[in-house]
Amino acid sequence: MIHVPLSKNRQDRYTILSDRNLEILTEYWYRYGRPMGWLFPSTVREEPLTTEAVQLYMKKHVRMLGLPEDVTPHMVMDVTFINMCGDNIRKFSL
Repeated sequence: MIHVPLSKNRQDRYTILSDRNLEILTEYWYRYGRPMGWLFPSTVREEPLTTEAVQLYMKKHVRMLGLPEDVTPHMVMDVTFINMCGDNIRKFSL
């Protein structure tokens, strides 16, 4: 489990971190000099990435990949979750 402070609605949350994602984040952490504080800091100042920065990044790369312009970070998260669940997606349906 990983602790995510002040996430959605300014509430602390806990989430699952798969072994593969831990490997990816560990590699990133070492590659970028073991950053202290924020794992994904702003390039402008020592603060976390802003929502606007993520949206601009998505817009640029969605265009480069030829995806529909209305793709959002939330949609990518949903698709990733569905793909991870595979045939077990019905377990999560309401």
